[in-house]
Amino acid sequence: MIESKWFVRYHTRPEARMRLFCFAFAGGSASAFREWHKLLPDWVDVCAVQYPGRETRWGEPAIPDADVLADEIVTGMAPAFGDLPFAFFGHSLGAMMSFEVARRLRDAGGAEPVKLLLSGRRAPPFAPHPPILHPLTDAEFAREMGTLNGTPPEVLANRELMALLFPMLRADFRLDETYVFRAGEPLWQDFSIFGGAGDFKVPEGQLRSWAEHTTGASRFQRFAGDHFYLKDTRSAMFEALRGELEGMRGVRGWSLGQSGER
Repeated sequence: MIESKWFVRYHTRPEARMRLFCFAFAGGSASAFREWHKLLPDWVDVCAVQYPGRETRWGEPAIPDADVLADEIVTGMAPAFGDLPFAFFGHSLGAMMSFEVARRLRDAGGAEPVKLLLSGRRAPPFAPHPPILHPLTDAEFAREMGTLNGTPPEVLANRELMALLFPMLRADFRLDETYVFRAGEPLWQDFSIFGGAGDFKVPEGQLRSWAEHTTGASRFQRFAGDHFYLKDTRSAMFEALRGELEGMRGVRGWSLGQSGER
């Protein structure tokens, strides 16, 4: 597997039989998935997508346009798509980005994910839940970020740190809030659709609507918690995620690189 600035692997698994690419939420980074290798089977190679403008890519400007970011992800990650079957997991903004990357890979006619696991985001063409955050003042923006429960209060209270983070955060929210869905043929992959039962920003019906974007099967599961339910119910969520990945064996594309059960 060729390394790339577009993904981070916190634990190498040379004997892995499939790869899970994880796409973070707005303001998130690869480190959101730092511990996932401990919670998933040893045959899963966890690769966290690293958007520009954060952590290992701090010196690069964040990209505020969904089409540009999706195109660059496809180009940057292409060397990692050839040796093992792979799936995509995306939460919130990451769900939309993983979906757009999968569409581009389908249109290119090359390697494609064998499954999409989509979490915590309204299916297109539904617009984000108001208020729209990216044009707000710094104080308003910080206050709204606090309601999402995704940023620690001590970070929000640190003005110097927030001043450094605001350009990246605004770019991510602008990308998410200005995304324009372009209709096209549905994907063929099965979808696993996850959400938090208390996530007031993502109504259940609009979460379930992801099923309209695939000709494959869709499985919907909700867990206790809010928009960041992944932090609240990690054990239940990862039990479900392990089951979804286990169920991939034998589907289209899985035979790539497979040499027996593990």
